[in-house]
This record gives sequence, structure tokens and C-alpha cells, in this order.
Amino acid sequence: MDYLLAENLSCIRGSNTVFKNLSFKVSRGQILHITGTNGSGKTSLLRMIAGFIDPSDGKIIPEQNYTYKDVHFVGQKYALKKNLSVEKNLSLWSHLYQKKINTDQILSDLDLAHYKNNDTEVLSDGQKRRLSIARLFIHSAPIWLLDEVHVHLDSEWQAKLNQYIYNYTNEGGMVLISSNTKIELNSNIDINLTHYNV
Repeated sequence: MDYLLAENLSCIRGSNTVFKNLSFKVSRGQILHITGTNGSGKTSLLRMIAGFIDPSDGKIIPEQNYTYKDVHFVGQKYALKKNLSVEKNLSLWSHLYQKKINTDQILSDLDLAHYKNNDTEVLSDGQKRRLSIARLFIHSAPIWLLDEVHVHLDSEWQAKLNQYIYNYTNEGGMVLISSNTKIELNSNIDINLTHYNV
């Protein structure tokens, strides 16, 4: 995928217009950073791009029904199986994406090797966040949609995550990332959704 184009997108919930007339274009190798106040539609926009919800108006080009193999959506929730071990959560993603993985290497890279056999519910929020982004390294997808993924990461891991993002875009990936706080990320395009609220 060479680019993603949004034309006059609107999001309406009930009688409330969350945002409207939003247009942008993101190309391969670029980072789009989405900011805005709580309720401005950051998560809704990313879910719209992922194909989870439809825009109330406007369109997204290329127009297609994304599958789980086309897009990595990493949300604010960790999407981990609490009753499974750290290793088994990775195995679950490996099975989903039908990819063989080096579990020990991934856990070592994420500083989680010592928790390999622990259930995820015993992990700290920061550790859960690190485990949740592991899926980014299991399967390559054209687009990363990252919803406030810097939350609960310390400064060291925020910097590491930023480097993962830079490496990915240097290889031609496309990243749309939201944040509710200041993050030290060099983006190509910045959108403040508060400016599109009505």
C-alpha cells in the first residue's frame, strides 16, 4: 500500500458530532500523529481506519475491507489473555498470524524473559504494554494503528518504542498514532482532532 487517503471524514455518535470534515493523506514511510482532548475522537478515527466502524460521512482510500493481516491495531486495552502465560499469549498470536516465532528472543527484546511462565495478570501495566506491542514483531503489516501506546511505558521504553516506529517507517511502513500526552516522536503529519470538533 503506497498511501492512505481520508476525504471529509465525519464521526457521529447518536446526536453528537465527534469530528467532521477531516481530510489527510499518509504515504509509505510516514508517521501521522493524532492528538486532541478526551472525547475528540482519536480512538474512533483509528478504528475507522482499521475498518472496525464506518465513517458517518466521507471516505477512506484505498477503499477496502481490511483484515487482521493488513493492519496492526494496538489499542489502549492490552488485549491479553489473563489466564494464559506470557509465552502462551505469544503462541496465540503466532497461531493467529500463522508465523513461526522465536519466543525467547522476543521476550528478551522486551525485557520479559523472566516472566515467560507467569500469567499475564501478574504483570505490571508497563510490562503488559510491552507484551501487547509484541504482535508488531510477529507479523509484518502495511499499517500500524497505535492508540495511546506510550501510556504506562517509562521514558526508556518510550524511546525504544519510538525507535521501533522509526525502523518500521524506514522500511516503508505507515504509522498512525494517537496520544493524549506529549510524546517525543518526530512525525511527518500532525492532526489535532479538537480543531475538527463541533
